[in-house]
Amino acid sequence: MKMLPYQRLRKVSELTLWLERIVAIVAAANFGLILFDLTYIPWRDFYFRRLPPLLHQTYDRVKGIEPNRETQEYLQAVEGLRAIVEAKGIGAAEVEPRLEELRQLSTTLIDENPFQVAGKTIALARIKKEMRDRMNAESATDAFDRFWNRRYLTEEKWSSAMSFYDRKIRRRLEINYSRRDTEIGEFVDYFWAIELPFILFFGVEFLLRTWVISRRNPGVQWFEAMLWRWYGVFLFLPVFPLLQILPVAIRLDRAKVL
Repeated sequence: MKMLPYQRLRKVSELTLWLERIVAIVAAANFGLILFDLTYIPWRDFYFRRLPPLLHQTYDRVKGIEPNRETQEYLQAVEGLRAIVEAKGIGAAEVEPRLEELRQLSTTLIDENPFQVAGKTIALARIKKEMRDRMNAESATDAFDRFWNRRYLTEEKWSSAMSFYDRKIRRRLEINYSRRDTEIGEFVDYFWAIELPFILFFGVEFLLRTWVISRRNPGVQWFEAMLWRWYGVFLFLPVFPLLQILPVAIRLDRAKVL
């Protein structure tokens, strides 16, 4: 049974609407990804603590982020000391060399500031303040020297000292990182590889849409047809990525998603 003209028209309209919805959803997803990328570095501490580890571990590679050697060495030294104390007690012979190592690492931490590359110098300032307040000391170096001392850890109780370290020191050491840079001194960033398929998709879609407009309107030239959907340019020219909110909002509205 043949479809009547109005039925064919309705079918075409329904198909067009579904295609519009698909494109609008892809545009919205791409814009959400752009927002995530733009906020990843300044909000990494939040993502680190609130989102699944696999997410930040994966996206760290996109941004050229890798563990900071100095702070990782410090964290591993503390965990090594913790393992010895929990297995053999604070009086074990292996404890003193570990404490000496931590005193030296603390001095290096303060003097060299491994937080600077990540723009987290304020985290080091807070670490020093917390330690000075804990030990009631004027100097952060003296405070660390007194904290990583067998006598103090015995008198203060090991569990209490480690609870303080875990709450005030360890979590700030964990968020520190290093970033690889390119030969010209810029930070490594592979987001372009994620964005490229979207750029190609919306570039081709824009050309197809322009061709359809010019076919349906014989008197309309290609450039004029492009102006009919000028806002679509922002989806594949990532010069001003936040301007994608304009075509995304229009697409969602036209597709009756909003």
